[in-house]
This record gives sequence, C-alpha cells and structure tokens, in this order.
Amino acid sequence: MKGTKKFIAGFVIGATLFGSVGAMAAGGSMIEIFHNIKDIKIDRVSKMPADTKPFTYNGSTYVPLRFISEALGEDVKWDGASQTVHIGETDGGSVTYLGDSKMSYLTYQESDSDFYARGVYNNKLDLGSSSSSNYRIKDVLGKEYTNYLYIGSSKYSDFGDFAYVEYPLNGQYERFLSDISLDADSKLSSDNFIVEVFADDKLVYSEEISAGMLPEKIEVNVNNANKLKIQLVVNTETSYTVDYTTVLFGNPRLTK
Repeated sequence: MKGTKKFIAGFVIGATLFGSVGAMAAGGSMIEIFHNIKDIKIDRVSKMPADTKPFTYNGSTYVPLRFISEALGEDVKWDGASQTVHIGETDGGSVTYLGDSKMSYLTYQESDSDFYARGVYNNKLDLGSSSSSNYRIKDVLGKEYTNYLYIGSSKYSDFGDFAYVEYPLNGQYERFLSDISLDADSKLSSDNFIVEVFADDKLVYSEEISAGMLPEKIEVNVNNANKLKIQLVVNTETSYTVDYTTVLFGNPRLTK
C-alpha cells in the first residue's frame, strides 16, 4: 500500500490524531504504519527529525521520544536494567543546572564594558538584567532554550579581551555538560572567539567558535574542583570586533 511501511512498535510516544488508518497489532508484532507527517513545528519552528521519521498508526501519531525531549531541552536516557526511560534528572545521579537556586553564579568579570552576560534557569533570571519577562533564546539551528548561560561582546572589543562567569562547585560534582553555539541573532557574525572552561585553575576545554559552526555538545571532567569558570575570549585578529556576538551555553549542567 502506498505511503505505508512495516515497522516494529515500541519506542515512541503518541498523541491522538484523527483520520489515519492502521492495522491492529499486539505489542512487538509487525504493524502497518503511515509516513504521512510532513513537518513538526515547536514554537512555530520546523524541527523535523532527519534520521527517524514520525508516523501514524491506529489513529495516533508517534514521534521519537529522544527527538522531542532534546528539542525541548531535556536529556533522555534508557535504563535497560530497570526497563525505564528517564527524561531530565535521573535516579542514578543528580543533575544541577547553572542558575538554579543550588547553583547561582558566584562571580562575573569582564576586561572592559563592551561585554554582556545573562544566566537563566527555567525562564528565570539569575545573571544579568532585562526589561522582558521572556528569556527564551535560540541557537543557530533554531533550537530553543529556557536554561542557559550566554556571554557576548558588543562592537569595539579588542583582540584578547575577555569575560567570564564563575560558579561554586565545592568539590561536589564530577562533570560539566552543555550545548555550545552562537545564538540565532549572531549566526552571521564576522568575529571569532575562544570558549574556555576551567576546573579551578586547570583548563579542561578550549575551542574556537565563529559563524558557520554547528552547535556542539561538550562534557568535561570537574571532579573535586571547587570552582567552575566559563570564559569567552575575543579572537578576532583586527583592532576591534565589528558585530554584536553572543555565545550560547544551552542547558549548562553539573552531574554528581
């Protein structure tokens, strides 16, 4: 039958949708599905998964759980031992996001006044100021975050200028994880920056970021460190920067 495909049921969640027809199937048996979903929009932004297509079956539409969770800014994990799907925090190790009540920023420093920064957890401001009550932000691919840190540079910052934010770890965390990208408004920036992450005074991550780069997921070891430092350094080899450029740390979090 045109537009259908045989598929094993069992890894996605569904939302009721009328108008599709599918064969009756018991759990784990072969079923007939329809790949007739042309687009998925989250907050008006198209985010169709490229590798695993959604489908309709028996009056419901099914979308990959990992795709939806990560598109909404949540981690998803499968625990084979307990046959459990975890979304967000897991029982196996606590997760603390930068900016929540347990991990408010300790220090913000900048080499000159051309920098700016903002820290937001659950759409609530931890660092910086704003006249808006909507603190959501998007990366260069349109993925939206309500938990994030950003550091940016306005025009006229010099090569080597920097700004950083510090957070207290007190030796309680093992890993720092984050998505890193320019924000959507900076994707055509002409400037280059270096992102650095320090555990105490030890450099544990360093990467240049500029226009044209895709978002990157990082995971670094901060075991036994008392302080986390996230720093942005101007790497534009001219007398000064020429654009307003914001580097985004999406879902920045610590695990024990």
